[in-house]
Amino acid sequence: MLRPSWIACFVVAAGALVVAQEPIGEPETSPSAAPRSSPGEGGPGTEPPEAEEPAEEGGATPLHVLRYHYANDTFTSTDYYFTQGMGLHYVSPALLASPLAIPLPDLGHGSRREISLRWRYEGFTPEEIDRTAIQVGDRPFSSYMTLGHRTQVHAAEGAASLWVEWGLGYLGPAVGAREFQSEIHRHTGGKDPLGWRHQIRGDPIVQLEAGYAHRLFRHASLVDAFAELELRGGTLFSDATLGFRLRFGLLGAPLGPPEELRLYLWGSLQARAVGYNATLEGGVFNDSRYTLAANDLARLVAVAKWGAELEIGPFGLGFSFAFTSREFRRGRSHA
Repeated sequence: MLRPSWIACFVVAAGALVVAQEPIGEPETSPSAAPRSSPGEGGPGTEPPEAEEPAEEGGATPLHVLRYHYANDTFTSTDYYFTQGMGLHYVSPALLASPLAIPLPDLGHGSRREISLRWRYEGFTPEEIDRTAIQVGDRPFSSYMTLGHRTQVHAAEGAASLWVEWGLGYLGPAVGAREFQSEIHRHTGGKDPLGWRHQIRGDPIVQLEAGYAHRLFRHASLVDAFAELELRGGTLFSDATLGFRLRFGLLGAPLGPPEELRLYLWGSLQARAVGYNATLEGGVFNDSRYTLAANDLARLVAVAKWGAELEIGPFGLGFSFAFTSREFRRGRSHA
C-alpha cells in the first residue's frame, strides 16, 4: 500500500526531472570533454567525496575512470546500524552517446560533460545482531542495491558542477546482505547475525537525484572549498542535503596532466533534512513485519567526514571516516 508521505516524494522527484530537462543552451558533448567525478556522493553518508578527475591538455582523449569503494563499521568497532557498503563508479567517453542521459544545462563557456554508471550496495542492522526477537524501537535489518545512470556537467576550471542521476534497484532479502554478513562474521569471529529473518521485505527502488557544487575559493593548487546541495526523491530516500567541503594539500591544477601527483586531506560537514528513508520505514508497496514509524525519524541529520587521497598517474588510493548523528528517536550516533 502506498504511504501518504510518498506523494511529496514523487512531487520532488518529478520537479527535479522537469528542471533537469530544461537546458539553457547546448552543453558541450565533444569527445575531448574530460571526465570528472562528483564533488560529493549520495548515499546515507558513507561514500567519500571523489576527487576531480584531471583532464589532458590540448583536447586529448578523456580518460576512462573506474572507482571502487568499500565501507565497514568494523574499522571503528561499531557493529550496528550501517554495517557494510560498497560501490563501483564507471566513467567512459563511450557513454556520452547514451540515449538514457538526462539533458542538463551548460555551465558557461568551456564546460564539460560526463556520463557514468554507478552501482551501490549497503546493509543496516540494529544494535544487537544476534537476537532472534524483533528489537522494538531499534533500527530494522535492511539492505538495498541500486544501479544508477548519472549525467554531470562541470564548469571551466572546476568552478562548479551540476549532476542528475536516475536509478533502479531492489530493497530486501534478494540483495543477499544476510548471507554476506554471516560469511564475513564466520571468518572474523563476529556474532552470528540471527535477526535478518525480520528484515524489511522486498520492494522495487526507483530514484531520482540531483546535485550542485560551487567552488567558494581556491588558493593556488593547495586549498579549495565547495558549497554543495543534493536533492533525492523516490522509493528509497527522500531528503535534501546542504554541505561544505574543504581540501588541503597537493591538489594539482584543475586541468593538469593525468600523470600529476595529487596528495591531499579533505573534510566535509553536511546537514540533511529527511523526508523518507525506506531502510528505516520500509518499502512503498509491501508492508514489512517490523519498521519504524514516520514520527520516530530524526528529521535533521548531521554528517561529518574526513579523509585522505593519493593519486599517482592513473592510480589512486583513499581512506575516509564518516560520523552520522542519530537517525531515529531512540537511536545513537554512528561512526
